[in-house]
Amino acid sequence: MQLTRNDIREILLNRPNLKLVTAAQEYTKKLMVHHTGVGLDEYLERIINAEGDKQIAARKKYAKSNKDLFAKLHRPIDKVYSARGGSISYNTSEQIGQSVSAMLSNVEYGYTLRKWMEVFYRKALHYDPMGIVLMEVSNNEVYPVYRSALDVYDYQLNGRDLDYVILTTDIKTDSGKKVYRVIDDSNDMLIEWDGANYTKYQNTKYPNYWGYVPARIISNIYDPVRGFYISPDDDCIEIADQYLREGSVLNVHKNLFMFPQRWSYAGMCTECSGTGMKGGEDCKACNGSKQKAITDPSETVVIPFPEDKEQPIITPNIMGYSTPDKVGVELMISSLTDLFNSMYYVTWGIENMQKADGKADDKTATEILYNEQPKIERLHYYSDAAEEMEKYITDQAGMFMYPESFTGADVHYGRRYIMESPDAIWKKYQEARKEGAPQSDLDAMLEDYYMSKYKGDSNELAKVLKLMKIEPLVHETISSVKNLLGEQSIEYRMKVVFRDWANEKPPMQIIRGQLKALREDLRTYAESNIEIQEESNINDNAG
Repeated sequence: MQLTRNDIREILLNRPNLKLVTAAQEYTKKLMVHHTGVGLDEYLERIINAEGDKQIAARKKYAKSNKDLFAKLHRPIDKVYSARGGSISYNTSEQIGQSVSAMLSNVEYGYTLRKWMEVFYRKALHYDPMGIVLMEVSNNEVYPVYRSALDVYDYQLNGRDLDYVILTTDIKTDSGKKVYRVIDDSNDMLIEWDGANYTKYQNTKYPNYWGYVPARIISNIYDPVRGFYISPDDDCIEIADQYLREGSVLNVHKNLFMFPQRWSYAGMCTECSGTGMKGGEDCKACNGSKQKAITDPSETVVIPFPEDKEQPIITPNIMGYSTPDKVGVELMISSLTDLFNSMYYVTWGIENMQKADGKADDKTATEILYNEQPKIERLHYYSDAAEEMEKYITDQAGMFMYPESFTGADVHYGRRYIMESPDAIWKKYQEARKEGAPQSDLDAMLEDYYMSKYKGDSNELAKVLKLMKIEPLVHETISSVKNLLGEQSIEYRMKVVFRDWANEKPPMQIIRGQLKALREDLRTYAESNIEIQEESNINDNAG
């Protein structure tokens, strides 16, 4: 849509999409309370018939947001950005593809586009679904930025695309006028608005290089009832509200009553000898109560022996401590655990493996993998959504750089989500070896093991995956290779010296080296070590 001057004035004056914008912003504020803690004090409401002014003030003071709750809930999404496999094809000449790739290798704050997706898009998808990803141009470079729905003054949706968008800015003018950014199919400009008319701000008007608004709504989940795009966490928000209420009550209880309270029977005030008077006035030590308020632990508390035979002897319980209500605290913690487990099931379609006591359910690796299938299926949604957005950004960048020749990219995320622990995968791999599983299956399981073990160390992962392709008969033990091929075979010699050879190589030489050259280097190393003897305690690389 190309806005005329009168169109812009009417939009600024009447805000035709005010209902949509207001609903989206209120929804975003609610989500941000849970995901970021922003606006928590205003969000907490008084529990009717249970709290007075002092109680709600204390709860707001000690309340903790649900940031950690959603961080735990979203932890499996890490797999989307660490999964192996995937590809990007630019469907154009190699030179143009390399140019677009180079542009997207540093889009904002030094992030690659994939890392930007993980840092900005991934989070905004959950707490700002009606926000936008907007393509910016600066110094002849193009890059994506995330703009919150809270920054929108008005926008008109066309599916997830926009016919126009007007954004608020932080620019302050001497006259006190508000400055807005207006983007339509033709222009991108800043304007000053006095409430009735607008003028260009410092003549800042730029052409729209695309011929359409280069922006897209972040979420792809449309709710026809509310009429806007919603968060993947939408089904969990009511449970999260309850978690926030109960969690804040628990925090108040712990902060106000966590200290053991000392008690004792009152002794006689030693300053006034129990008369309550001293010097014709109320005793200052006991305020006339005749009783000693605080007892020094080194003092002896003397209690008269009971004269009445029916009076019980209270010793040794003349003093002690009143401890916090353990049962009540445990019930509250258990309730919070149940609420989190409900959110986990709603999100992932499986029960949380973690119990209230912090221990995991005792299940076999096969049972765990079977139970993870609904989670894996749900992860496909996050991969699909991220693929679509990354393709959109890549296409806009390519079309900006090469409007005549760039026709669009194909973006595919990896789908090998490693859900099992390294120990579980290793055990499964060992069992498969003993059962004579096909080579391709063993290769896949060993790769999964390495990816799980070294998921936080990309260099080490790249190294071991390369070595896996170099080691002779990688799934066989040294002794089995000797029996199969004989100790004079070059493959056996290469197997025996493989670990020493690998340890002598700088990691980057292995990572960057060509497979053929590295194999030849290993062969030469083995041939130069004529005196090869197999020791009985040799550790086999394959286990």
